[in-house]
Amino acid sequence: MWYSRISKLATSSISKNSTCKNHPILNRNACFSGLVGLKSPSISSKYGYTNCTKNVLVVKHYHNSGVHKWYKNVLETPKRNFEYYQQNKFLLCSVLTGVVIVRVYVFFSEKIPYTNRTHLVFAPPYWDKMVGDSYFERVQLSTLSEEHPDSVRVKMIGEQIVEALESDLKAMQNQNVSVDHLVGFEWKFIVVHDPMISVYSVPGGKIILSTGFLKKFDSDAEIATAIAHEVGHAVARHLANRYNMWMLVSTTRAYFRLAASKLKTVDHNPHVVSKWFKILFQYPRWRRQESEADDIGLLVMASAGYDPQAAPKVYEIFRTSSPGTDFYDMHPSGKKRAKKLARGKVMKEASSIYWKVTETRKKNDLKDR
Repeated sequence: MWYSRISKLATSSISKNSTCKNHPILNRNACFSGLVGLKSPSISSKYGYTNCTKNVLVVKHYHNSGVHKWYKNVLETPKRNFEYYQQNKFLLCSVLTGVVIVRVYVFFSEKIPYTNRTHLVFAPPYWDKMVGDSYFERVQLSTLSEEHPDSVRVKMIGEQIVEALESDLKAMQNQNVSVDHLVGFEWKFIVVHDPMISVYSVPGGKIILSTGFLKKFDSDAEIATAIAHEVGHAVARHLANRYNMWMLVSTTRAYFRLAASKLKTVDHNPHVVSKWFKILFQYPRWRRQESEADDIGLLVMASAGYDPQAAPKVYEIFRTSSPGTDFYDMHPSGKKRAKKLARGKVMKEASSIYWKVTETRKKNDLKDR
C-alpha cells in the first residue's frame, strides 16, 4: 500500500528518544521530533500524525527515485549487492563480454568489394598508404627505368586495371563496401631486376614484378592476371588484416612466456607455440585470402578487357615450384587454384563481363571508323 512507503521512510529517519501514543500507523515507540524537511499538515491532520512536543509532522522525502534511489540502495545495502554479484557474476561477465565483442565487431568490421565478405581490420584506413611509403624509404630496389619497354608495358596494363577498378567501385556505392582506404592511393607498377619469378604488392598501391616473371609469361592477359591479383589484395586489405593476426600471435607468445615463467617449467618453447598457431590458424586464413584475391582479380581483369581464361594457366605454372604441401604453405597449390578458378562460378561471371566489354569496344571502334 502507498501508506506503507510513508511508514518505511518515517521509521528509517526518526530517532527513538521518546514515545508517541497518538500515531495510528507507525510504531508507537517512534518519535518524530528528529524529522527535518517539508511540513505536511494535510497528511498529519488526516491520519493523526502528531509530534509529541510540537503536535506537527514534518516529512523530508516520501521516496527516492532515479539515480538517487539507485545511489541510496548501493550505500545502504552493499552486502546485498555483493552477494547478488557473487551469485550472478558469470552471467554479468558473459553479458559484458558479449557487449564488448559486438561493439568491437561493429566498429572495426569492413565489407570487401566484389565478394561482400565482412572481416575485422583494426588498422585505420591511412595505415596502408603509410606502411607503403615507409617501405620504399627503407628498401632500395634495382628497378628498370620508366622508359624501358617492359616498364611501359606493365604500367599501361596496370593503369587499365585501375581504371576498370574505379569504374566498378563507383557502381558499388549503394552496396556499403569499404573503400576509404583506397583514397589517396598512388598506384605504381614497378619492374625490378630479378631472375626469380615473383610478383608482390606493398600497401598503398605499389605492385612489383620481376624480370623473371616477364620472361616466363609474355602475354598481356597473363601479366594482367598477376597485377589484378595484387590489386585484389589491396582492395580487400588483406595485409592490414594480417596485421591483426600478427598482434594476436605476439600476444599469445607473450602469454605463454609469462605462464611458463610462473610455472617454472623447463621445456617450454614459445617458438613451437607460434609455429603451431601459424599452421592451424594463420596459414589457412592466408590461403583463403589468396583465393579471394584470385576471385577479385578475375573480375577486375575481365572489366579491364583481359581474358580471364588465362588466369588458371598462370597460377598452375607460377606455384608448381612451391615447396611442401598446402598444410605448411601460405598459398594454395597451383593445381588447386587453377582447378578452382577454371570451374568456379566466378569464372563464369568474369567471362560474361569480358564478353560484354569486348563487344562494347568493338561497337565503339565501328562508330569511330
